[in-house]
Amino acid sequence: MTNQLSVELRQQCGTSAAKGIRREGKVPGVVYGANREPLSVSVNRQEALNALDEVYKGTQLLLVDISGKETVSAIIREVQTHYMDGTLQNLDIWVVNPKKEITVKVYLIPTGDWDLQRAKGFHMEIKSIKVTGLPENLPGTVPFSTTNLAEGEKLRIKDIALPEGISIAEHGNTVVCRQ
Repeated sequence: MTNQLSVELRQQCGTSAAKGIRREGKVPGVVYGANREPLSVSVNRQEALNALDEVYKGTQLLLVDISGKETVSAIIREVQTHYMDGTLQNLDIWVVNPKKEITVKVYLIPTGDWDLQRAKGFHMEIKSIKVTGLPENLPGTVPFSTTNLAEGEKLRIKDIALPEGISIAEHGNTVVCRQ
């Protein structure tokens, strides 16, 4: 299932315009890529948060409705949040060809017994990896188990199970975490 997001074109750009958009309960953003001119847009804050939540749980591919005039396949390339309170500040939406492979960053989510991990000195070396695949197959996150990781062992990128159709786009010997 593909997630959906509706955006509205906006005419005004800049810091003061962005602040005004945020006061209205919206998030400023930009839609770019696929040989098109960048479009300044605004998104309902709650709808953006819901879309990000769905991306986190499933696939990164979104159907983005641009002011009811055009629907494009896209992914959220960057999310900017406020450094103090964590509120959503800006979205970068990248238009993609759903039939062409792309490379994106995917966050790693460790799973397992946290009490055991803390007792043994668990340490994450990296928080994300780059993967390549068709946009509809790209996961929002990649969970990996740390349950069988013994003290002194390292887990490397090549040891993480990825969904079918997804490949690692960086060196497989990079250490993800160590116990």
